[in-house]
Amino acid sequence: MRCGLAVLITIMFAGVLSSAAGALDETAHILAADDAETLKAADDRILLLDGLLSAAAQDGKGAAGAAAAALAALRQAAVGRDVRLAPLLEGPDRWGRLPADVYLTDDGAWLQGLMLRAGHARIAACPRGDAERLARLRKAETEARKARRGLWALPAYSVRSADRPMRPAGFALVEGQAFATGGGRKLRYLNFAENWRKDFTLSADRRAVGRLKAAGLAFDSLVGRKIRARGWLAYRNGPMLNITCPQQIEALPP
Repeated sequence: MRCGLAVLITIMFAGVLSSAAGALDETAHILAADDAETLKAADDRILLLDGLLSAAAQDGKGAAGAAAAALAALRQAAVGRDVRLAPLLEGPDRWGRLPADVYLTDDGAWLQGLMLRAGHARIAACPRGDAERLARLRKAETEARKARRGLWALPAYSVRSADRPMRPAGFALVEGQAFATGGGRKLRYLNFAENWRKDFTLSADRRAVGRLKAAGLAFDSLVGRKIRARGWLAYRNGPMLNITCPQQIEALPP
């Protein structure tokens, strides 16, 4: 049964997500990094380190220092060096950035992996690419989180427990055991306690419900399971996290 589920999830990511990282057939020389998620190339392209969400000064105590450390680390790693690109889109996104996996030419180091393993970023809600790429991102993030490196040493970035009070604002990782599902045709909910008017809840609209079902992550199938979800918290009958893509949900061992 486990093998079948793994195959199903792999097939889903191959078909639902954006295409996997392309061949390393593009190069660039890096001139600058204005933030910890993008690089400016000598040919004027803006390269997005797809899948990363770095610290922001407004996140809480210590966050400004974490943000500064992340930017300094990216500049030290990449500015003035040549890189090879594995684009994740055929062209720039709506903000004019080229989402890509970025590798240092001289030693082959993967910049996303470097930033995540050092605790200079978290994985964003919906990284592009296939299941293999998502697994690489998660492995790098998990290494830093378990070692409490970088931003993971700060309370502002701690993983929240679904059964404890939390500030319903900002980007968060929340872990807990799903209790029940509810909702109608337009919106579905996954509740983490009996009192749905106060508990932590995941929500998903009709399109997201279809994506989750294709991924083997339908809310009904998650009841009773421990999961980790990531995204932007809001308040609606308690803290709520809206799910738009399967990458936001990770089923955890019992």
